[in-house]
Amino acid sequence: MADLFDTRGVPDDQQYWDSLAQRVASAAVVGAKPDFIDWLGNSRASWIAASVIASLVFGLIVAPARRDSAPPAPADWQNALAPADDIAREVIVSDTPPPIGRLLTRGAGEVSK
Repeated sequence: MADLFDTRGVPDDQQYWDSLAQRVASAAVVGAKPDFIDWLGNSRASWIAASVIASLVFGLIVAPARRDSAPPAPADWQNALAPADDIAREVIVSDTPPPIGRLLTRGAGEVSK
């Protein structure tokens, strides 16, 4: 069985190590992937994406705000969200509470659901 750490087959001169270092360095340069800045500067897709984003931002800044309709008033929200029950609607919507007699006689003639 051969010795795993046997280095008798490796030449030990300056020229061999210099050529090995040169091959490793050239392979590292050729195999290197471009970084983000290089891709951003050289890629056509990146320029198109950057111009689309810039034009959208410019359009949002320059375009006037749409003021076609005013936001709903708080009273409109109260009416829209008030319960369908007459007494509950009166409690929620009106500024004053309903008369106590109305609350007490509510169930006399009606069937509550």
